[in-house]
Amino acid sequence: FDIFNQDNQDKNLGFPELVFGDPESEKIYFETFFKRMGKNLAVFQNLGYIGWSLHSANTTLAAEIVDIGPYQPWTIDKDEEEFVKLYDGVRRGVWKDLRDVAYGLKFLIEAGERNNITVPDSKTLVQDFIHEFSGNLKDESLKDEKVSRADLESTCRKILQAVLVEGQKLSALKHGADISDWNL
Repeated sequence: FDIFNQDNQDKNLGFPELVFGDPESEKIYFETFFKRMGKNLAVFQNLGYIGWSLHSANTTLAAEIVDIGPYQPWTIDKDEEEFVKLYDGVRRGVWKDLRDVAYGLKFLIEAGERNNITVPDSKTLVQDFIHEFSGNLKDESLKDEKVSRADLESTCRKILQAVLVEGQKLSALKHGADISDWNL
């Protein structure tokens, strides 16, 4: 909460000072975290970047993505051809990044619940994420990256809904699984 409070002060974000143990503060924290992660992924998508390893160890508790060294434009590494292959109009690497983020968010929710922190409804948090993701996608960038907003939004919704609302298990793509195994 200290980082969020400092960020709020520095950037005049307009939410009240967050206090650990205060249910309203805890709700704001989770909502803000989900919104920031949605925006973060939109920024990467606008740049045409795929991370390959966007997991919870590369995300701070302030929803900042760290260790961005592995992130590269999807066009740069032809050795990773499998990760740029399109599935329903979205690159496999983006499917993987969305899946990894969904699991990181799931771990955050579970940690909050284990520690008796007020966690908003998963459906609400998923909508917060999707709203920020969609709202920060830039159509001109997507055109340059040869992907459509509708395909990205649909993929995002399917993955977050499956993991965070329905509790489905989506196999890791780096270990031989295929997107078709997810039955989305």
